[in-house]
Amino acid sequence: MKGMNRRELLTLALHSLAISGGVLLLYLATLAPTVLWGDDAEFQRLAFTGRVGAGVRSYPLWVAVAHSLSRWLPAEAAWSANLVSALCAALVVGVLFVLVSGLTHSRPAGWVAGLALAFSHTFWLHAVRAEVYTLFLLGYVLVLALLWGWRLRPAGGLLLAAFGLAGLTLLAHRLLLTAWPALGYWLVRVPKPRPGRAYALALAGLLLGGLPFLLLVLLPGRGAAGEIEGELGLVRLRDVGLGLGFWGYQFLFLLPLGVWGAWRQWRADRPGAVFLGLLWGGSVLFALSFRVNDQYVFYLPAYLVFAVWLGWGAADWLARLAGRARAVWLVGLLLLAAGAPPLVYRLTPAALNYLDLDLLPGRDVPYRDNNLFFLYPPKAGYDGARRYAAEVLASLPPDAALLADWTPLQPLLYLQVVEGVRPDVLLVQIHPGRGQQLPWLLAQSRTRPVFLADLERYYDLAEIETRFELLPYGLVYQALPYPPSTPCTAVGWWPGSKAATSTARS
Repeated sequence: MKGMNRRELLTLALHSLAISGGVLLLYLATLAPTVLWGDDAEFQRLAFTGRVGAGVRSYPLWVAVAHSLSRWLPAEAAWSANLVSALCAALVVGVLFVLVSGLTHSRPAGWVAGLALAFSHTFWLHAVRAEVYTLFLLGYVLVLALLWGWRLRPAGGLLLAAFGLAGLTLLAHRLLLTAWPALGYWLVRVPKPRPGRAYALALAGLLLGGLPFLLLVLLPGRGAAGEIEGELGLVRLRDVGLGLGFWGYQFLFLLPLGVWGAWRQWRADRPGAVFLGLLWGGSVLFALSFRVNDQYVFYLPAYLVFAVWLGWGAADWLARLAGRARAVWLVGLLLLAAGAPPLVYRLTPAALNYLDLDLLPGRDVPYRDNNLFFLYPPKAGYDGARRYAAEVLASLPPDAALLADWTPLQPLLYLQVVEGVRPDVLLVQIHPGRGQQLPWLLAQSRTRPVFLADLERYYDLAEIETRFELLPYGLVYQALPYPPSTPCTAVGWWPGSKAATSTARS
């Protein structure tokens, strides 16, 4: 953007607003209308309460933004939380357009890059749900834009702002730590008139911006911002194969163009290529080595970097053409970026369901087709989690106690806390394998009817079934205690049954 006159800057801004506004309309049209499952439902509840806890609940920046919007909008808290993701995602695309247009001196390249990211599977999926990643990516792409601006015009204010924002973005997600090698390289590699002053400003910005994060980490009894439960391990061949599948599903027919763009940047701007390569490599290495069910989401920063390379590739290819041929190729690239993905995303889960294949690690829950839910980003009209929670809470007897795992527990808690549904029901999650589920059920069964949300691996069924008979009860399972004198193999015993009556008489 260096050397642009006022008219060119205005045109660039209008294009940025156009692409941001367009993708925002897309995300609003495909936005989840209500409460979802698991993490999404928890974030939707936190958007209402404004509380920040430890572990997965410790994303203070997202909670602050979502809670403020939830209080201001006359809408359901869950929808308001989903809207935060859509707004941030649209802003990410707008900033990316400006960044790529400035780097390549080509607005068409900015459109290709912006639309490719906007319609990529994982980015779109998290733009219509209550998740922290689009807010994190907004901080991420703004840091990149500020650092590239500092390279063009080495002003101290830009450097201070870039590293200050990098520190602040840690409150959105600690995934930014994967970018630190690249930030350090850029700080050292970019020519600067006064290196000592530049290093001091970068350190000052990082300390000032990261101070809230440091305080949150050091506070007794509080979890680190963005803490994730999982484990690091060596890269496995299986993870590499899955990763290649994820990349193919994101960018489909544009992958060769992105690889070409990375090569062309390496030839034209080696320091910039190394900077982006370090960003890309940090994200990919972490995604490959961190073991969690939603491992795929940690590729998001790398997808953003790849979108920049797509812009480089598009600019290089279009520069070789002129007239009608250039226009035809531009239309073709835009269709590949924005037209092909929705069709592929809709056909893929349909084909997998037809073949009775389930390629995803997600657990089964009522009213959710896993292939469709995870592989098809649009969530307009989806109310499976609300339907499940409403039916379960309506079916339980007074003062029931329900032991539930994370995924179904969170929509139940949302309805109970946010909407005041069935406050008499006790909802609890106890992790399996710790010997705590059975004692809790025994204690609660003395005064309450007790239930399990499911019979999945999240429950110590071998232990529980020594003292309880588990019978279907609508969408959940009732745990009926055996009488003290009854062997664990007995069946058909519950309070008021014939077996219970005969036991009492004897």
